[in-house]
Amino acid sequence: MGELGGAHQRTACIRRRGSDKPTAADLGAIDLKAIGVVTSYSDLHAILRQRAEALNVSRLTIDDIAGLQSGYAAKLLQPRPKNQLGPMSLGAVLGALA
Repeated sequence: MGELGGAHQRTACIRRRGSDKPTAADLGAIDLKAIGVVTSYSDLHAILRQRAEALNVSRLTIDDIAGLQSGYAAKLLQPRPKNQLGPMSLGAVLGALA
């Protein structure tokens, strides 16, 4: 763990069960500060889009890390989404963008 001070950080290595693919968390320390407040699905959608942009990661890379079919993250994260996060994809996308 990093120094405890003004900003708490931790290094994490999160992998989906049965997968050897790295997640975004494998790339280094994760800043645990809040990046937004979610009170609706549209808030969650906006924050996930912002997080993907902040990480400068492609939608196809999110698919790969999350174990989603190719092109699915693009459908989830486009300005007017064609699909919504469900019980399986929510955890996968959150893990990929951690």
